[in-house]
Amino acid sequence: MSTHNVYVRKDLTLRRARAADVARIRDVVTLAYAKYIERIGRKPPAMSADLARAIDEHQVWVVDHGDALVGVLELVPHEGDLLIENVAVRPSHHAQGIGRMFVQLAESEAAKQKSAAVRLAFDERCVEALTLCKSLGYLEAHRDPRQQTLVRLAKSITKRA
Repeated sequence: MSTHNVYVRKDLTLRRARAADVARIRDVVTLAYAKYIERIGRKPPAMSADLARAIDEHQVWVVDHGDALVGVLELVPHEGDLLIENVAVRPSHHAQGIGRMFVQLAESEAAKQKSAAVRLAFDERCVEALTLCKSLGYLEAHRDPRQQTLVRLAKSITKRA
C-alpha cells in the first residue's frame, strides 16, 4: 500500500488518506452529496459512512488543492473486483476533472491488484455520476427490482500477467 504523494497537476496533489483527514473528508462528502438529499428523498449512504473505519480498512485516496482537501475516493476489493464505494468532490472544484481522475485511478488500481472489473452503484437520479461513468465506458450490470432506482455499473479490466 503506497502512502506517497502523486502529483496530478501543479496545483493538485493526490495521496492516500490518513486518520487525521477524517473531519475534512466528512466536510467534502457532506458538501458533495447535499444536493442529492432532496433529489432522492434521503441522505445518500456515503453521508453516514464510518470514515475512520474506511481509512483503516479500505483504500482511500484524497486530492488536496493547497491546504484544502477537495476530493475523496474510497475503493473496496470485493470478490475479485474493485468497488468504488465513494467518490466525492467539493462543489467549488467540480468540472475540473477530479471525478474523472478518481475513476481512472480506480481502474489503474484494479489493474495493479489484478481485479476483473471496477464496479459501482448509485441512485439513477444522480445523473451527473451516471453520465460520467457511461462516458468512461461503464455499462449497466444490474438493477434490483426491489430498489428500482439503484443502478449497478461495471467495467471490465484487462488483467496484467
